[in-house]
Amino acid sequence: MNKNYKFKKLDEEDILEILSEHFIEGELKGYINAHCRLFGKPGEDLRFVGAFSDDEDEYLQCDLEKVDEEMDFNGDHSFIKRNPEFQINPMFVENDCQEGD
Repeated sequence: MNKNYKFKKLDEEDILEILSEHFIEGELKGYINAHCRLFGKPGEDLRFVGAFSDDEDEYLQCDLEKVDEEMDFNGDHSFIKRNPEFQINPMFVENDCQEGD
């Protein structure tokens, strides 16, 4: 059996475009402008900061360095780190499903 492999190597512009489109097509549906930037070093403290607007005529420009300094992380992983009670433990899921049978 032959295995197929594909490789991608993205530069910063590609990464930012993918991330901004992901948010605009998902949880920020209706927002059409994005101003985004990557901060930090890979493997250490790499992070994405994005500002989004629903005004098509506005050229969205803001101080993303200031946003980075002042804003807490608000992604799914940071939520789970702050709220460990929301983590799903597979052992409990299995037990709960077996008890109902």
